[in-house]
Amino acid sequence: MFHLPCPTSVRWGLFLLSSICALLSCHGTVCDAPWASEPFTMRPFLKFFTPGGLCPHRSADATANTLRTLLTAELRGQTFAQGEITSALSGNVFNIKRRTPLVFHFSGPTGVGKSLASSLVARALFTDRHKQTGVLCGLLHKKMRPYEMRIKDAHPNQLAAAMAEVEAEIALQLQSCHRSLIILDDIERLHSSFLNFLQGPLHEHYPVASYRNQDGIRKEVSTRDAIFILISDLNEDRLSPELDRKTAIEYIRSKAKQRWGDLKVVNFIQRTVPFVPLSHDELKQVAESTLLHLEEVLIEYSSGRWKGKLTWKSQVVENVVRVAQAERAGENARGVVTWVEVEVKDRLLEAWEEEHGRETQDTDTNTPKGFVFSSFNLNINVDGHVRIEKYGHNQLHSETHFKSKPKDL
Repeated sequence: MFHLPCPTSVRWGLFLLSSICALLSCHGTVCDAPWASEPFTMRPFLKFFTPGGLCPHRSADATANTLRTLLTAELRGQTFAQGEITSALSGNVFNIKRRTPLVFHFSGPTGVGKSLASSLVARALFTDRHKQTGVLCGLLHKKMRPYEMRIKDAHPNQLAAAMAEVEAEIALQLQSCHRSLIILDDIERLHSSFLNFLQGPLHEHYPVASYRNQDGIRKEVSTRDAIFILISDLNEDRLSPELDRKTAIEYIRSKAKQRWGDLKVVNFIQRTVPFVPLSHDELKQVAESTLLHLEEVLIEYSSGRWKGKLTWKSQVVENVVRVAQAERAGENARGVVTWVEVEVKDRLLEAWEEEHGRETQDTDTNTPKGFVFSSFNLNINVDGHVRIEKYGHNQLHSETHFKSKPKDL
């Protein structure tokens, strides 16, 4: 007698087959799978096969260690912020008993490291990138500034549509990766009525983000395992390097209440992290590390053909900070980095091109063809005038005149 197979066995067999085929089809990754942007019935189960749902992430210990390393290497100053971010991630994100997403509020002046710190959290968590975009799989970084004008004096229906649009984008991101990092930048520009769209995703008892599918049916995606970072510049004029962290947090919360009233969403923020302006010495550290990075830039630009050194006098760092503060007032650390990028980098690359062209045409040199062993000294005076000086050939300049920087970056 013929017996039909057990329906449960059939379902599990199809489930296992489709899961294995899906994983094999993307060579062990999930960011670029053809179904990564479209929901299908098996996707909720795949999180048991791939760490982090459809987007692999590091383990708790690896994330914490990687984050500490990145913050120490790339974020200048902000000692309190570094500790607060690391402890929150270590103690909360990977806790299986969590019932709500982890919500940060990074607030401080322009150019002090808020966006940089957010990106470092993403790099610590996730390893894979989308092949087409290069964006980290598991990251949604959304600028809220465009919505400022869009919702100004908008009809209630238009406001609701804009709110639903942002929430749907969050929901679809979480459907692909349930442990996603959602960064909402420039939230200080949003009216309280619009910011209220976060009440569902950040809810204390039933946190979900919703969207409507092609048939207009409302779907919900849990936000429990997500991390939200809200970025603003609230009360930036009152924050200073000397301010203690408790007072800084009080200033930010006071300004948030003034800006959004008793909006319930504000109460869902678990960690308010102040980013204060960098001190003069910290800005010098930024200038130093940015100049050091130019050596790496030149090595990459030359495809490894440059074999020299990049040097400068100690006074150059001080001059960079002073000129950047004068020409890019109010931009703090970002102003220093931008000034070096705009004023120094291109001149250095031009000097390389000139020297590379000269040496490759010099038939009397014993230098391997295509390689340049000359070094460059950066001369930047108090007025910001930049001069690139070539010196040496297979030799270093006198240490008594120039401060040589290490090649190991």
